Amino acid sequence: MVHVVGSSSSTVHRIIVVVVVVVVLLLIIIPSSSSVSAFVGTKQKIKATSFASSSKSRHYHQGLILPSTTCSSTTHRHRHSNWLTTVYNKRDKIMSTSVSMSSSGKATAAEAEADNDNDPLVITAIATTATPPVTSKKENDDEISEESIEVVENKVATIRIEGPDASGIVSAFSLLLYGHGANIIDAEQHTDVKANRFFQRIVFDYGVIHSDRISIENGIKEVSTRFQMNYQIDWDGGSTKKTKKICIFVSKYDHVIWELLLRHKAGELPNCEIALIISNHEDLRPIANHFGIQYEVFKVTKSTKREQEDKEIELMKSLDIDLVVLARYMQIITDEFCAAYKHSVINIHHSFLPAFIGAKPYHRAHARGVKLVGATAHYATENLDEGPIIEQDVARITHRNTVDDLVAKGRVLEREVLFRAVKAHIENRIVVYENKCVVFGN
Repeated sequence: MVHVVGSSSSTVHRIIVVVVVVVVLLLIIIPSSSSVSAFVGTKQKIKATSFASSSKSRHYHQGLILPSTTCSSTTHRHRHSNWLTTVYNKRDKIMSTSVSMSSSGKATAAEAEADNDNDPLVITAIATTATPPVTSKKENDDEISEESIEVVENKVATIRIEGPDASGIVSAFSLLLYGHGANIIDAEQHTDVKANRFFQRIVFDYGVIHSDRISIENGIKEVSTRFQMNYQIDWDGGSTKKTKKICIFVSKYDHVIWELLLRHKAGELPNCEIALIISNHEDLRPIANHFGIQYEVFKVTKSTKREQEDKEIELMKSLDIDLVVLARYMQIITDEFCAAYKHSVINIHHSFLPAFIGAKPYHRAHARGVKLVGATAHYATENLDEGPIIEQDVARITHRNTVDDLVAKGRVLEREVLFRAVKAHIENRIVVYENKCVVFGN
């Protein structure tokens, strides 16, 4: 009886030991399995026990969450490097295993046990860089199709107004545009207190309006009439956008036309096309041929001037020319020509006028010992070289400068001043009143 009891007691002890071992194994296996599951597709957040004390202070290295460390010694840095190497090796193993995963993104238990080695620190670091399961996709899924790109059309318009100064003008035009849903991009104004005249230029985007252009134009007309304002509106954007066409008149001097053509080719003269070059000589035809621009010669004499001008105007009208540029054109145009293109003919000349009128102005200026040379760009009118001035510039001269120096400096100024004047006109920045120009900012 005693032997039997002792035998039974020994059996019970064995069972208890087996149960304890099983429980311990389960406690070890389950956390490791859940860590692998987090890597291969589950969204469960895994925390390593070694991170618990430093969860608020982590270093990020190429997508891996590393334990916070100062690496203050060579030994510590060496250990840190060894740890990182181990992590990368583990990651590479699991990444290669993930290629053979099923579409559900789950690995087999054998694969998990082979790769995790019950190292929660490594598994946590690897899990942070894991990529989602590879799923099938079309070959061109990563390409952007043209149909998926929404092209937003740039619709910009400019209003220029001029008239007697009064309270409420700015508010009236702003509320008008706001009421139609337009967005004001730029606005600039000026008041000539002595003349009691008000000027304003408004650039607005009408691509988002909830009405139409006709309604806006009617509104602008109504407000302008109420305040007795002159106005001009230019629709520079949208499907009805009109590219301004330019005709350049030349004789034999080529420094100014080269400047315009080269800077136009460089994109510095937006929204315009140099469609025609007219001359009274054949000399500059090679320049026109180089840029592929139509070049026409009209021989001008005192007896044929009006007849030739009519032919020039007819040709320009047929090409829908908007602006005429006299780029050192050495002929005086008639009043009829100016009337045909009112405030649309820009001339360039030296700024010695009216002091040194006629031939060789720089020679006579040098003889007088001038201290400045300059250039003036203006609208051509019936009054010779006395039209509204658009742009001017000067350069200093000393007693050491020769006549050739004056000529060279004058040509540089002429090129730049004429370009700035043409650009201001093309960009609708000029308001002409009486014999003056208000030129808003560039």
